[in-house]
Amino acid sequence: MRKMIAIPWLVLCLLMIGGGGWAASGLEKAAPSITVPADIASLPPVQEFPLAKGRILAVDQDTGRVTIDHGPIARLALQRMVSVFYVNDPDVLTGLSAGDKIRFDARRDKHRFVITRVENAN
Repeated sequence: MRKMIAIPWLVLCLLMIGGGGWAASGLEKAAPSITVPADIASLPPVQEFPLAKGRILAVDQDTGRVTIDHGPIARLALQRMVSVFYVNDPDVLTGLSAGDKIRFDARRDKHRFVITRVENAN
């Protein structure tokens, strides 16, 4: 009785050890093919997020910070609130002052939000 149980286990172990190549050769033939369009430029553009809308509450050009009362920003998963945003180049803030309505795009940079594009909407 023990031999009858031991033989199938032995066969199963051998198949598991040496059967990988045999199984893989059968899977390669069954792999689906993926077609890629010849002209990538013919594809429609990826939908971009719309610019966020807000009103400037304070501008600190020395530190490159701007405080904005903004609506929801889907890209950053932010609800309507007042947030402090930074800019990499403080010259971007030239001409902007408290009370200006703006449209802007921002990204998360580690632990802060950085404005990448700003338009005056007055």
